[in-house]
Amino acid sequence: MTIKIFSPQYPTELEEFYAERIADNPLGFIQRLDLLPSISGFVQKLREHGGELFEMREGKKLIGICGLNHINQTEAELCKFHINTAYQSQGLGQKLYESVERYAFI
Repeated sequence: MTIKIFSPQYPTELEEFYAERIADNPLGFIQRLDLLPSISGFVQKLREHGGELFEMREGKKLIGICGLNHINQTEAELCKFHINTAYQSQGLGQKLYESVERYAFI
């Protein structure tokens, strides 16, 4: 399992992963992806404002993402936190959270 700053393996990887995670959660807050800006556009804006998107992979397979949104010098918030359904309930979300938290304190 590797956790690092997100770097897509192919151009539409992030959009596909995000759409699948939203579809996995029919009761979730966001269901109409057509009403939102693209996830890649979101990541670009996130990075322009000092934030970052992290990935969790098993081999080459993307299994989780988590964004860190910079608010000010002392605050940040998590966003776009998603783990592939097949990998949930294994403590991987906690590992991703802890890695992002360590990065935030650097």
